[in-house]
Amino acid sequence: MLDRLVLDDRAAIYLQAHLSGVNAFCSLLLEQVTGDAGEIFTLAPRGTPRDRLYEFDSGGLSASPLLEQAHLLRRDVEAAPGAVCIVDDFDQTWGEPGSDDEANAFGVESEVYRLLTAEDDVLAFAEVLSATHVRWHGVAAICGRAPEIDGTQTASLEALAEVVESVSLLTCVAYDGEGFVAWKRRTR
Repeated sequence: MLDRLVLDDRAAIYLQAHLSGVNAFCSLLLEQVTGDAGEIFTLAPRGTPRDRLYEFDSGGLSASPLLEQAHLLRRDVEAAPGAVCIVDDFDQTWGEPGSDDEANAFGVESEVYRLLTAEDDVLAFAEVLSATHVRWHGVAAICGRAPEIDGTQTASLEALAEVVESVSLLTCVAYDGEGFVAWKRRTR
């Protein structure tokens, strides 16, 4: 059984470092995280020592973090009509072979993202998270709506920026790729 455990400012520093200097999407999310009040938390086994929760670079915290993360993200997409989950596909470059192979992939300039909706089941969420997360980087965000994507599966940076302003939940890979830290916007 995993408990939802609220984290302190050490986790805020971790999130800010995780989002800094990566790409446009992460920079836009960083503005939201630092500019708006939110609760930072993780899911961990009951009885996990508090100090262990701040060892973000060490593994072994959770038995099935990817599936738990997928459930958390999907629940938030389902809870808000029109909401979507945008996942950073960090290892891909838009326009290179394979960057647009997935039906849910879209590009913003040279960057690649994946779009999940309430029509996708939890296994689809887990598969995208697994395919896009690397041990040191993995970002998924629930936004109020999808960016406008044209017939070539691309969106403008302006469209992405507009959508990111509505972010309600953000997860970043942590614990040596075996877990995540989340930020949830407090109700406005």
